Amino acid sequence: MEYEPIPAKHQLAALGAELGSSLSFVHRIDGGQSATTDVLMRGDGTQVVLRRHGRWSIGFDDGIATREALVLGAVRNADVPVPRVLWSGKFGAATAIVTEFVDGTAVLHPADPIRWAEQLANTLAAIHSVSIDSSLAEVLDTAPPSPVDLDPSPDFAAHADGEALLATRAALSPDAITTPTFVHGDYWPGNLLWGSATVVAVLDWEGAHLGDPVSDVAYCAAELHYLGMDDAADHFVATYRDITGDPLVSFPYWMVTALCRALPDLQCYLDGWEALGHEEGRDVVQVRLNRLITEILAT
Repeated sequence: MEYEPIPAKHQLAALGAELGSSLSFVHRIDGGQSATTDVLMRGDGTQVVLRRHGRWSIGFDDGIATREALVLGAVRNADVPVPRVLWSGKFGAATAIVTEFVDGTAVLHPADPIRWAEQLANTLAAIHSVSIDSSLAEVLDTAPPSPVDLDPSPDFAAHADGEALLATRAALSPDAITTPTFVHGDYWPGNLLWGSATVVAVLDWEGAHLGDPVSDVAYCAAELHYLGMDDAADHFVATYRDITGDPLVSFPYWMVTALCRALPDLQCYLDGWEALGHEEGRDVVQVRLNRLITEILAT
């Protein structure tokens, strides 16, 4: 992850002119995989969040910030809890978006994992119910981005089950989606903020697209398994199925795809967890991943 530099004084002054207030740097939010995120203070004492997407960002293009701003507006209008957008545009060499600061905490160690999983499912179902009008469709891709590179890395190829996993993924490939749905694209617990026992914000919408909503379900479920919460993962999937009535026919395909994403390099997961206070050795998580792979290949 190649973070952008701390904002310079002249950059903060220019951005402050756009927002109608002086700005000062407060602190950086570590752990992001697709954006540099900084908290800034306005002259009135309120905080805002500056997110910058550099050329290293997944899916980067010159319109990524504008697109994310439009997506956030549409989602907010559908009563999904997201930060309010204050500004979007160019910031130095990156595109950027400024949102209001939401007071909340990402939760990876819930006191009540089952209730927590239910809220994850309810929130995701609400996201997938966002109606796609013409203005939203114009800024979203008509097909999901490729979720995994099919050219195995050396680490992937060296894994005993690497070839079998890729073959299984190819065999499970679903039919083309006839009615694409609004998809978050990076739905996992680290992208949700909680206030007490309630979700107060869903973050990181730069990967939003039109595609198969089951991809969000599988990716999140896989992450819960990696975190060691098998019961919560199963309850999350079952609750989503009950809420939406979706039979999740493509779930095996997307679960295999999630495993393919994780197999070459678990470090990106570990880095994100560590930034949120969750520390487990790579070997522990690798055992969980290997177990999931064995179970998938046995079905």
